[in-house]
Amino acid sequence: MIQIYILSAIVENKPGVLFRVSSMIRRRGFNIESITVGALKEKDLSRMTLTIRADETTVENVVKQLRKLIDILDVSVFEAKDTVARELALVKLSADDAKLILERTPASNCRIIDSSSDPVVLEITGTAEEIDSFFEAADRFRAIEVSRTGITALSRG
Repeated sequence: MIQIYILSAIVENKPGVLFRVSSMIRRRGFNIESITVGALKEKDLSRMTLTIRADETTVENVVKQLRKLIDILDVSVFEAKDTVARELALVKLSADDAKLILERTPASNCRIIDSSSDPVVLEITGTAEEIDSFFEAADRFRAIEVSRTGITALSRG
Protein backbone atom coordinates (compact mmCIF):
# COMPACT_ATOMS: atom_id res chain seq x y z
CA MET A 1 0.00 0.00 0.00
CA ILE A 2 1.35 3.42 -0.98
CA GLN A 3 1.71 5.80 1.96
CA ILE A 4 3.99 8.45 3.42
CA TYR A 5 7.01 7.08 5.27
CA ILE A 6 9.32 9.06 7.54
CA LEU A 7 12.98 8.05 7.32
CA SER A 8 15.60 9.30 9.74
CA ALA A 9 19.28 9.06 8.94
CA ILE A 10 22.28 9.99 11.04
CA VAL A 11 24.87 11.22 8.56
CA GLU A 12 28.32 12.73 8.57
CA ASN A 13 28.05 16.51 8.47
CA LYS A 14 30.11 17.21 5.38
CA PRO A 15 29.65 18.48 1.81
CA GLY A 16 27.96 16.20 -0.72
CA VAL A 17 26.04 13.93 1.68
CA LEU A 18 22.64 15.49 0.93
CA PHE A 19 23.36 15.30 -2.80
CA ARG A 20 24.31 11.59 -2.60
CA VAL A 21 21.19 10.73 -0.59
CA SER A 22 18.78 12.66 -2.80
CA SER A 23 20.44 11.34 -5.99
CA MET A 24 20.15 7.74 -4.80
CA ILE A 25 16.43 8.18 -4.14
CA ARG A 26 15.91 10.04 -7.44
CA ARG A 27 17.67 7.28 -9.42
CA ARG A 28 15.08 4.86 -8.10
CA GLY A 29 12.28 7.07 -9.41
CA PHE A 30 10.93 8.43 -6.14
CA ASN A 31 10.10 11.93 -5.09
CA ILE A 32 11.19 13.21 -1.71
CA GLU A 33 8.04 14.80 -0.24
CA SER A 34 10.08 16.74 2.33
CA ILE A 35 13.58 16.78 3.71
CA THR A 36 15.09 18.51 6.73
CA VAL A 37 18.68 18.38 7.89
CA GLY A 38 20.26 19.78 11.02
CA ALA A 39 23.43 19.29 13.01
CA LEU A 40 23.32 17.18 16.16
CA LYS A 41 25.02 17.91 19.49
CA GLU A 42 28.07 16.30 17.94
CA LYS A 43 28.74 18.96 15.27
CA ASP A 44 30.31 16.42 12.90
CA LEU A 45 26.95 14.59 12.61
CA SER A 46 23.53 15.62 11.31
CA ARG A 47 20.04 14.15 11.38
CA MET A 48 18.39 13.96 7.98
CA THR A 49 14.61 13.45 8.05
CA LEU A 50 13.03 12.47 4.74
CA THR A 51 9.44 11.74 3.85
CA ILE A 52 8.69 9.65 0.78
CA ARG A 53 5.49 8.25 -0.71
CA ALA A 54 5.99 4.55 -1.43
CA ASP A 55 4.98 1.02 -0.50
CA GLU A 56 6.62 -0.99 2.28
CA THR A 57 8.84 -3.07 -0.02
CA THR A 58 10.16 0.03 -1.74
CA VAL A 59 10.93 1.73 1.57
CA GLU A 60 12.83 -1.35 2.73
CA ASN A 61 14.89 -1.21 -0.48
CA VAL A 62 15.56 2.52 -0.08
CA VAL A 63 16.74 1.93 3.51
CA LYS A 64 19.08 -0.87 2.36
CA GLN A 65 20.52 1.38 -0.32
CA LEU A 66 20.95 4.29 2.12
CA ARG A 67 22.82 2.05 4.53
CA LYS A 68 25.33 1.29 1.76
CA LEU A 69 26.28 4.97 1.43
CA ILE A 70 29.57 5.59 3.19
CA ASP A 71 28.49 8.83 4.93
CA ILE A 72 25.35 7.30 6.49
CA LEU A 73 25.85 5.95 10.01
CA ASP A 74 22.27 4.85 10.78
CA VAL A 75 18.87 4.78 9.07
CA SER A 76 15.48 4.22 10.70
CA VAL A 77 11.92 4.13 9.45
CA PHE A 78 9.66 5.84 11.97
CA GLU A 79 6.29 4.27 12.68
CA ALA A 80 3.54 6.91 12.97
CA LYS A 81 2.32 5.71 16.37
CA ASP A 82 5.84 5.82 17.82
CA THR A 83 6.87 9.17 16.38
CA VAL A 84 6.67 12.82 17.31
CA ALA A 85 6.70 14.81 14.07
CA ARG A 86 6.36 18.55 13.54
CA GLU A 87 6.51 21.05 10.76
CA LEU A 88 6.89 24.82 10.69
CA ALA A 89 5.30 27.30 8.30
CA LEU A 90 5.94 31.01 8.00
CA VAL A 91 3.19 33.07 6.37
CA LYS A 92 3.43 36.70 5.34
CA LEU A 93 0.09 38.53 5.10
CA SER A 94 -1.57 41.83 5.87
CA ALA A 95 -1.89 42.79 9.53
CA ASP A 96 -5.71 42.85 9.24
CA ASP A 97 -5.81 39.33 7.79
CA ALA A 98 -3.39 38.08 10.46
CA LYS A 99 -5.60 39.51 13.20
CA LEU A 100 -8.69 37.81 11.73
CA ILE A 101 -6.88 34.48 11.38
CA LEU A 102 -5.69 34.60 14.98
CA GLU A 103 -9.23 35.39 16.19
CA ARG A 104 -10.75 32.52 14.20
CA THR A 105 -8.13 29.87 14.90
CA PRO A 106 -7.25 30.38 18.57
CA ALA A 107 -6.48 26.70 19.20
CA SER A 108 -3.82 26.47 16.51
CA ASN A 109 -0.13 26.83 17.24
CA CYS A 110 -0.03 30.14 15.43
CA ARG A 111 1.51 33.43 16.49
CA ILE A 112 2.80 36.64 15.03
CA ILE A 113 6.59 36.65 15.02
CA ASP A 114 7.23 39.85 13.09
CA SER A 115 4.86 42.76 13.47
CA SER A 116 7.40 45.50 12.82
CA SER A 117 5.60 46.50 9.63
CA ASP A 118 2.63 45.64 7.46
CA PRO A 119 2.61 42.90 6.19
CA VAL A 120 3.29 40.73 9.24
CA VAL A 121 4.74 37.23 9.52
CA LEU A 122 2.91 34.38 11.28
CA GLU A 123 4.54 31.21 12.56
CA ILE A 124 2.49 28.01 12.57
CA THR A 125 3.85 24.79 14.08
CA GLY A 126 2.28 21.35 14.27
CA THR A 127 1.86 18.13 12.39
CA ALA A 128 1.74 18.28 8.60
CA GLU A 129 -2.02 17.67 8.86
CA GLU A 130 -2.43 20.57 11.30
CA ILE A 131 -0.49 22.88 8.97
CA ASP A 132 -2.64 21.76 6.02
CA SER A 133 -5.81 22.32 8.08
CA PHE A 134 -4.63 25.79 9.02
CA PHE A 135 -4.15 26.67 5.35
CA GLU A 136 -7.59 25.27 4.45
CA ALA A 137 -9.21 27.32 7.22
CA ALA A 138 -7.27 30.42 6.20
CA ASP A 139 -7.81 29.86 2.48
CA ARG A 140 -9.90 33.00 1.98
CA PHE A 141 -7.02 35.18 3.18
CA ARG A 142 -4.39 36.16 0.68
CA ALA A 143 -1.00 35.02 1.80
CA ILE A 144 1.71 37.17 0.26
CA GLU A 145 4.37 34.55 0.81
CA VAL A 146 4.56 31.09 2.41
CA SER A 147 7.51 28.94 3.48
CA ARG A 148 7.20 25.43 4.95
CA THR A 149 10.03 23.45 6.49
CA GLY A 150 8.93 19.91 5.89
CA ILE A 151 8.69 17.32 8.63
CA THR A 152 11.26 16.85 11.36
CA ALA A 153 10.75 13.91 13.69
CA LEU A 154 12.03 11.83 16.60
CA SER A 155 10.94 8.45 17.85
CA ARG A 156 9.06 8.41 21.16
CA GLY A 157 10.64 7.17 24.37
